[in-house]
Amino acid sequence: MIHFRQCRYSAFISYAHADDEGRGGWITAFTSELERALRNRLGRSIGMPVPAMHLSGKDGPVGGSLSVELKARVAESYAMIIVVHDNYVQSEYCLKELAYFKSLYGDEGFLDRLYVIAMSEPAIHAVTTKPAWKSLMPFDDQLWLPFYRDEDHELPARVRLDCGEFSQRFETQFERLLKSLIGRITEDCARPDAAPAYATRAEFAPGTQVAPSARRLLFGVASPELADSVSGLATELAHAGVAAATLDADALNGDFPEFDTAEHLVLAFSDGGQPLKPFKFIPGGHLAAQRDAWLGKGRPAAGVIWLDLREVACTTPAGPGHAALVAEVAPGAIKPAALRARFSPPAAARRGTDDGGSTSERVNIYIESNQNEIDLWDPLGEQIKRKWDELVQSSGMTIVPPLHLHARGLPVDRMERYSQLDDADGVVLLWGQKTEDSVRATITKVESKLTGDVPPGIVAYLMPPHADPKVRVEANYWKVLRFAGADSDNIDVVPDEGDLLQAFLRKILARTTRKRQGAVPSAADAPR
Repeated sequence: MIHFRQCRYSAFISYAHADDEGRGGWITAFTSELERALRNRLGRSIGMPVPAMHLSGKDGPVGGSLSVELKARVAESYAMIIVVHDNYVQSEYCLKELAYFKSLYGDEGFLDRLYVIAMSEPAIHAVTTKPAWKSLMPFDDQLWLPFYRDEDHELPARVRLDCGEFSQRFETQFERLLKSLIGRITEDCARPDAAPAYATRAEFAPGTQVAPSARRLLFGVASPELADSVSGLATELAHAGVAAATLDADALNGDFPEFDTAEHLVLAFSDGGQPLKPFKFIPGGHLAAQRDAWLGKGRPAAGVIWLDLREVACTTPAGPGHAALVAEVAPGAIKPAALRARFSPPAAARRGTDDGGSTSERVNIYIESNQNEIDLWDPLGEQIKRKWDELVQSSGMTIVPPLHLHARGLPVDRMERYSQLDDADGVVLLWGQKTEDSVRATITKVESKLTGDVPPGIVAYLMPPHADPKVRVEANYWKVLRFAGADSDNIDVVPDEGDLLQAFLRKILARTTRKRQGAVPSAADAPR
């Protein structure tokens, strides 16, 4: 997947314009707060400016097919944030944005880079019942962030109170989103391979030397009306592992040294478009000049690829000779889809080199999220992930590719929608405000969804609301571990039972290792 340092936008905000307008600009206000918080908390730590958000409803159309420009903006975004309210449910266009995001990022991107914000609880139920939504979502428990009011689930949480402070509900969910997004961006920027896999337009100043491996496809200077589409297409190809680069307009002032190591020169054209200096008055303008410079350097004529972007509206009249040039090259030109098909590696090959590994190489620990403890599974998952990392590191095992833990919310109150929890490697249930009978009923419900190689499971006994028991608590033979939960952001197992949590994780590690090796599972992995 594309790295944050390569992105033009921090996130693509997908929403229905009417939902923003009908709620007093709620989505616009949310986006502004998120941009400000990311820049304040993230910019210095990663050593680069934090890109803005892209608002789909403000900057894009609301119907028809996705435009080249909008696809480019999805491709140039690190993450996608979906904001669901009444009108989003009815928007087929918003679902097309989600479908395109999936085509670029796959299931791994859904887990790591997709956030779904609910402005109302009824909107969640309405959208999740749509067949189109079900076909796009790889996981039944895709993370939802409830940004609706505690006292009325049909209304979005107030962003700010009259005193200027965030409302408590908004701040709680906003911090969860922000913490997750900052953590993933920081981790991505710290990766050894996080430097751009292709050169951006800014890096192609005249005379800049770029390694040949970074320039299989060189996109030539395009008119301003086509620049976003060209840049987005280069970014999209980078998602697929193609070495691609784009030239900035400043390159027209040099002798195109970048051509010397490029394998192909891609020249994009439309029916119009602003002619660029210094070739403004030369027949064919900057496009003909780049083609001629390529050939003049002895580069192969077959290496020039004409990219047909006539679907992009260009209201500025083109310069002299442009129509004749288009008539000459259009019969042999290709559309963006054909360019992708020609140079993108097969999907199976891309999955084999995915940063996060294939679905079978992840470790999925489901942590219950119910209506009473809806905000606890996330911080609990962070604690368990840290202990998992310590366990893998101390095990001395050589695991290639590395195991990845994805602690995921399990909305038990909606278990009837699930078929089987086939990809669960471990299960953590919460015993907070439930009665003992209710805990046992939850265990029975979850066990009915676990078939075949049953994963390990534990029950997290939360204190508060419970007091520390004097005797060990049991629940249907599942291990019950005490967790200190006074600080909901740092919920953790009590020290006396840290060994039991480690034993639970060791079972998962042994089980997933056997799965990779194709070994027969052991009955010792049952959730006890």
